[in-house]
Amino acid sequence: MATLAYPATRRLPLVAVLSAVLLGLAPLAASAQSVAAPVVETPAIEGPTTPDLGNGLPQGALVFHGNYCGPGSRGAGLPPVDALDRACMHHDACSPPVGQGLPTCSCNDRLAREATVVARTPRIDDELRTAAEFVAIGAKALACEP
Repeated sequence: MATLAYPATRRLPLVAVLSAVLLGLAPLAASAQSVAAPVVETPAIEGPTTPDLGNGLPQGALVFHGNYCGPGSRGAGLPPVDALDRACMHHDACSPPVGQGLPTCSCNDRLAREATVVARTPRIDDELRTAAEFVAIGAKALACEP
């Protein structure tokens, strides 16, 4: 196997060029630190208005289904809109108010059981069954007091 050998006359200019490049970059990098970046003003952009996601919910409530599913509720005494909302209402009844402690583990277990029944009921529409499955899985992950 033949090795390529550069004659000394070609190797010296190559080393000189590479050294010059490397030495030439050092002062450039040092001087580049003193160059200030131009200030670019950000144009004012008018975005769409933020939608009212609360729909009149009490402070701290984040209901995502019916009147009771989610932290808080739309208001005590309102009827549940369906079986999943009823399960969430039962959970709200055994949970402390939002921000004032954790529900018991048995309270979360009841929500998981009731939501699982809704998720497995074939006569209920697919969208509600999917939401119920989401609630059942979420209930198992909620923090709780033993």
